Amino acid sequence: ITSYDSATGTDSTNLGWVRPGDPRSELVLSLFKEAHGLRVMLNGLSSNALATTPPLAKVQAISPMAQLKAGRYRVPTFVIHGDRDEITPFQDSEAFVEELKRKGVPGGLGRVKGKKHIHDLALKPGAEGWHEGVGVGYSFVFEIAAKGKEEWREF
Repeated sequence: ITSYDSATGTDSTNLGWVRPGDPRSELVLSLFKEAHGLRVMLNGLSSNALATTPPLAKVQAISPMAQLKAGRYRVPTFVIHGDRDEITPFQDSEAFVEELKRKGVPGGLGRVKGKKHIHDLALKPGAEGWHEGVGVGYSFVFEIAAKGKEEWREF
């Protein structure tokens, strides 16, 4: 795993190393599709670690939603999410953005209709789909930066 070129030396998907059938891609995607991701991130790679559900406190410590609900998340956040995401349910982003609003944290949600996870890797500025898939996030960041820290909560 020292090179991200495909076996043929070309990547016709324009998605970098993320390709169906690519062993590295399948490994990373399986961590989340098969619910092993949290165990690996929080417990490690041993057989025992993989067989052990992480303690709730560890999960909450890395969960933006848990931190937001606890009042410890104040970072202005704009979520861009494909509504056909096969990895992370779109409804999770909707719930997170609603909670941002309830807590008074600047935020927003860009719904990208008909798109799956990592839909934006091949998008370039000005290309079709750029504004909906990426540009709205940049607009949010520029708006927040222009307002300055005084207009939104301190960290």
